[in-house]
Amino acid sequence: MRNREAAFMVTARQIKQYEAYLQEQERAGNTVRKYVHDLNAMLAFLDGRPLTKAALIAWKEQLVFPLHSQFHADGGQWLFGVYGPPGVCRAAAESAKNAVPG
Repeated sequence: MRNREAAFMVTARQIKQYEAYLQEQERAGNTVRKYVHDLNAMLAFLDGRPLTKAALIAWKEQLVFPLHSQFHADGGQWLFGVYGPPGVCRAAAESAKNAVPG
C-alpha cells in the first residue's frame, strides 16, 4: 500500500467563508483582516497548486525571509532587503518556491 500525501485545494471562496465564520465568532476586526490577508497571500503563493505538507513547509520557509526577496510582479525583477547578500536571499527564496510540488 502506497502512503500518499494529503492534498487540499484552497479557494478564494473558502477564505471568504472562513472570514464570515470568524466574524460570526465575534473575532476582533484586526484579527479577521490579518487571517484573511495571510490566507490570500498563501493562496497566491500556491498559484493553483494544492496545499500539501511540502507546500505548507515551503510557505513557512518563505515567510522567514520577508524582506530578503520579493518577486516584482510587473518586471520580474528580484528586489532584495537589507539583510544578507542577495545571492543567499535569492537562493533561499528559490529553494522555498521550488519545494512546492507543481
